[in-house]
Amino acid sequence: MKQRPVFLLVLLVSFFVLGNLVGAGILGLPIQSGFAGFVPCVLGIILVGTALFYTATILSDEAIRTKKPKFHYPSLYQEYLGPVGRWVAVISNLVIFYGFLIAYLSGAATVIKELVNVPIPGAAVTVIFFVVVTGLTIMNPRVLTDYTAVFVLLLLASFVVLLVTGERHLTPGRLEYADWKFFPFIVPILLTALSFHNIIPNICKDLGWKKPAILAAMLIGAVAGYIITVLWVQVSLGVLPVNGDVSIASAYKGNLPSTVPLSQIIRSKAFIDFSLFFALLAIITSYLTNGAGLMEFVDDLMSNYFKRSSRALVVVLSFAPPLAVTLIYPKIFLSALDIVGGLGLALLFGVLPCVIAIMRARASGRLPLLAGLMLAVFTAVILFKAGMETGLVKLTPGPRYVRYNFSNYVTSPREKPDKKGLYGKQHAKEAGR
Repeated sequence: MKQRPVFLLVLLVSFFVLGNLVGAGILGLPIQSGFAGFVPCVLGIILVGTALFYTATILSDEAIRTKKPKFHYPSLYQEYLGPVGRWVAVISNLVIFYGFLIAYLSGAATVIKELVNVPIPGAAVTVIFFVVVTGLTIMNPRVLTDYTAVFVLLLLASFVVLLVTGERHLTPGRLEYADWKFFPFIVPILLTALSFHNIIPNICKDLGWKKPAILAAMLIGAVAGYIITVLWVQVSLGVLPVNGDVSIASAYKGNLPSTVPLSQIIRSKAFIDFSLFFALLAIITSYLTNGAGLMEFVDDLMSNYFKRSSRALVVVLSFAPPLAVTLIYPKIFLSALDIVGGLGLALLFGVLPCVIAIMRARASGRLPLLAGLMLAVFTAVILFKAGMETGLVKLTPGPRYVRYNFSNYVTSPREKPDKKGLYGKQHAKEAGR
């Protein structure tokens, strides 16, 4: 069999990375980031994206070092941290993979119901979508990379249409708003939107553990994904008001992807059709890559720790739990993404890789300054999210905050500023109280 050229393989794998990035996280990010504003969100994308790429290089180095066809994180962390590290990784990995698939199923069903208005129950929509995309996921992994590239190309084409259409309805003044108080609030979902670490073992294996090719594929895919994320946030926050019947606040309360309120404001048939197409493609490409990663992980877990290997059992353990949770809690889209990022991803792909980097640096006699700084940042994210979940940290945007702090905010996508650059004299008057 003729081997593919290296540059073509790198390009295909970079599409694999991009497909993993442009998923449910990018659909949920504008809703959460809208409370902080566009500039804080862009800064967050730069900082969080850089930190995550740093930890991605640590994990890819470990995969290259071991060259295991079935390399997964519990085995890696056991090597450095013993049994505790192994089971922390197992639990974190399950939270991440299951949380992602739950968000994808919930988000897809919501998008289809809201934008297509199909006359069947939401549970039936979830099951039908699940059967189709899970069937694609369990195909040959070699085929997966090829058709993921096709899906990503279609996704990019639909994204261009949405971007051009959305820019026509954008009000630039909305992008000037910023409330840095809510910057920590958006970090967990930034981790979700910008992470691709769960497919690093697949990337390294597909590229034959060749470090230059691996770094090139990760960098190309990551940078492309981050740029698309910035552009999508720019359009979303430039079109959507923060409060109102159709707004960021209402979408946050309803656990809705950003395409739903955008389609309700931009009442263009083309935009609605392409937003449906984009949302489903974004979810499908991420479902395919994460579903494949989950199957690899469960197979590794069953083979190495429970001494059993059955493809049927791997499929059931991989996909039955997310389906069950989604059917029980259908409105869990944003909540699932937030928990995955703030707890699972921050621990497994933030804290633990930094610990490995510190141990490697100390073993070679170097000072682990960068790794130590990153460790402190990821630990702070976990503590913040844990505080929010337990009620010790209260930063959720409530009705009172929306009413008074966003009262000078633009409330119509067609509204234009007055001579002083203000949007609505009554709103500006209230804001000055």
